[in-house]
Amino acid sequence: MKLTIVPQPKQMDFYGNMIDISAFFNHEAQLFLQNRDKRLTYHAKRLCSALIEKENVYHGFHLVFGGGEEQIQKNSFEKCQQYIDAYRLDVNAQGILISAASPQGLFYGIITLERMREQYGCRLPAVSIFDYASVKVRCDYWDLRSIHPPFEKLLANIPVIAGCKLNAVVVEYEDKLRIGEPFCIENQTFSFSPQQLEQMKERCALWFLELIPLQQTFGHLEYVLKDPRFSSLRETPSAVGEMCPCKPQATEVARALVQNMAKRHPESRYIHIGCDEVWSLGTCKQCAESGKSRVQLFIEFVNQIIEAAAEQGKTPPLWHDMFEHATEEELAQLDRRAVVCIWIYNGNDLVTRVREFAQRLDAAKITYWACPAVRAWDCDDRQNYPVLSERINNIRLWSQAVQELGIQGVINTNWADCFALAKPYGVYEASFYPMYYAAEKCWNPQADDEDFIKRFFHDFHGYAAEDDPTFSRGYRNEDYFELCAGLAGKLSKHDDIAQLIRTMRKFELPTMRYFPLTVVLYRQEFFSSSDERGSLENKYLAVKNTLQQVEPEMKRVLAPFLSDYSIQQYMRSRFLVEELLLKQAEGYLSQKE
Repeated sequence: MKLTIVPQPKQMDFYGNMIDISAFFNHEAQLFLQNRDKRLTYHAKRLCSALIEKENVYHGFHLVFGGGEEQIQKNSFEKCQQYIDAYRLDVNAQGILISAASPQGLFYGIITLERMREQYGCRLPAVSIFDYASVKVRCDYWDLRSIHPPFEKLLANIPVIAGCKLNAVVVEYEDKLRIGEPFCIENQTFSFSPQQLEQMKERCALWFLELIPLQQTFGHLEYVLKDPRFSSLRETPSAVGEMCPCKPQATEVARALVQNMAKRHPESRYIHIGCDEVWSLGTCKQCAESGKSRVQLFIEFVNQIIEAAAEQGKTPPLWHDMFEHATEEELAQLDRRAVVCIWIYNGNDLVTRVREFAQRLDAAKITYWACPAVRAWDCDDRQNYPVLSERINNIRLWSQAVQELGIQGVINTNWADCFALAKPYGVYEASFYPMYYAAEKCWNPQADDEDFIKRFFHDFHGYAAEDDPTFSRGYRNEDYFELCAGLAGKLSKHDDIAQLIRTMRKFELPTMRYFPLTVVLYRQEFFSSSDERGSLENKYLAVKNTLQQVEPEMKRVLAPFLSDYSIQQYMRSRFLVEELLLKQAEGYLSQKE
């Protein structure tokens, strides 16, 4: 027997019988706290509103349903003290007991019990669970540069993230956060107010999520370097988002960005300083005349940004790509107060590449984190949801590297587009599936990989996939979106995501999958026969009719996930290319034979 939940608990001992737990919840639950924690009170009351709280009675943190204090006295939870996120959960005829040595441990035990009740109802299997996370820092990622969920939806997604036992979220606000002078935002309609930011931080804290702000300071600075006051700081005029480290004002601007962001997140241990993909670095006249290599220019400038973060009491993670091929001597120059975030999103040689780079980082005594991608470029700017054939493999390989190297921080990156001025990939909520897959690899990398897709459907969608013969036809974890679209309208939870995927696939059929217009359109430049025109006309009409039918449906299914303005952006990003192709086809068809 096993629990069909995500993440799968590490150690489970089942005793063969089912326990009717309804009577346990008809009485007051007891919450024993080593130290008072309002967060635990909130989550315990989500399970049972009738709650008695007691402080400083027992060591650790305990939640009891049914039975009495003797359950705590009999319980052994010494192993929980070895792991910060550990908990023990016991279900037996006497009652239910969750014990932990830390508040977050008890919280994760509550999450597991909640999932069990959702699946089994009032009859739970008699079981003893000991569980903990394999990775200490487990991050989701919010890329708010492009379209993103409206504020209230972001708040609603926080319990979803915490539900898969991630414990942090990296937020790349870009221009969505008002950080004050000298970086005032011209149009503040779509930015968060100070009150909303505080609400977001409080919500994250309630759900045991650490909010880690990301402030770009070197590359991807489009929203700063578009400002006429700072445009002269570009490495080259056409490199809209890349700052030149040799310009006198560059250090001042980077430090001010870090300081302003840090002041708005005094509770955060970290501030991510970005620093990736500064492609044009070293090409301007000033950089060339410095006589320094690109790596030297990069590390010297980044060290000043690290210093600025350290002055604010923050540890600064930064991306690795600009110095992946640096020598040990060059890496030794990097300020060791930073955390290097290694992002490699493709390739079956990932483990080897990470291992080789990690050896040089270890030699330089530099801390590093792993960064798989839940959603990334994948050579597809038309993706409406993540390309799972790439994402699942990438997450799986990264999990191997994390275990081999003992990496204790993972950022599961989730990009909204390839850069700030580019076309959006898709809706954030469409990436929950690979996010949960990545979360399980962080929590329990030994979990059963073969049945993950079934467990996810049961846990996340409330659909008993193990009872559906469709799932026995050889489907793999990479086939989620195909199955999800086919089950739209049948899922008891998050069916709006399935409706979204089904509609996106309707759009993709004529435009990307089944003979798009480009298949026949090009031939008009070489042939002018009636056969060629007939072929083009048939395809033109099919695409035009399908797009007309799917457009109102797409607007409808996007409504639960995006603001009206973001829906407009998304629709134009999808239909513009097709409209241009239709217009070109109309031009050919209007010509006389």
